Amino acid sequence: LEATEVARAAKVDSVIGFGGGSPMDVAKLVAYLAGPTTQRLDEIWGVEQCDTTSRLPLVQVPTTAGTGSEVTPVAIVTTGATTKMGVVSATLLPDLAVLDAGLTLGLPPHITAATGM
Repeated sequence: LEATEVARAAKVDSVIGFGGGSPMDVAKLVAYLAGPTTQRLDEIWGVEQCDTTSRLPLVQVPTTAGTGSEVTPVAIVTTGATTKMGVVSATLLPDLAVLDAGLTLGLPPHITAATGM
């Protein structure tokens, strides 16, 4: 993930995921991969493949309803044009979820319907 390299280079001390399920899933992976681990993304696919429980502090701020990504230990990302891969690890559980329903008020009706059901 390019975001992981950017986070490492900037020496970030925490990660905030902001958006729908996909951006929050990327934030989970960046918080882990830019932390103290030496693992690469291709080494952690699957269930409980993370070699450490350490990661950068992670806050999730959902702007859509329904994905639940802000409170799950799962990250699903697209690895190619259509291929999706997943990581499941308790290490990915966020430290804090900031839930503000007001952030969804500006969504187009079709997005509200698609993410709220």
